[in-house]
Amino acid sequence: MVVRKGWNPLEPMRGNRSLPIKSSVTITSGQVIVPEWNGTTLQWEWNIADYSNSAHKTQVAHFAMQDSTFKDVVAAGKLTGVASTGQFEIQTGFYVASDVANFTGGTPVTCGSSGDAGNVKSTTWGSGSPVIGIFTPDHHAGVIDLTGLKSEATDLTVVRFDTHWDQQNATAN
Repeated sequence: MVVRKGWNPLEPMRGNRSLPIKSSVTITSGQVIVPEWNGTTLQWEWNIADYSNSAHKTQVAHFAMQDSTFKDVVAAGKLTGVASTGQFEIQTGFYVASDVANFTGGTPVTCGSSGDAGNVKSTTWGSGSPVIGIFTPDHHAGVIDLTGLKSEATDLTVVRFDTHWDQQNATAN
């Protein structure tokens, strides 16, 4: 994941959170995550956001800044989440591939459910599905291909969106 705009390294936690990771969950940088209460340890923990779980829809969505397996995250016991309530432009490779035709500038972004948990996908204004961002104007019915960049990655298709939190999404904007 890349935070293209809005990240201030002098204030890295402004509106963001660092929490432990739910046991048995592996989180990858760029996935949509939510805080989930652990009644046994009596603390909030990160879990991969799954909008088929109604409790996940009530929590502010965040985007994983690191992989849960990074040595620093393991040593600290916490992972940083970038809040959808902040003023950020996010670029991530975690998206619902079957939905890319709907990825157009100005279209609201939500989180997938079940098999698509942790991935972003499009929604419509007024649908009732929580909005976690809005696709940037450089989207034209698809993903952004960064293949021309120097990289070791084999798949460099990403989505870009500005963070925007609207839990109810009850009316058309």
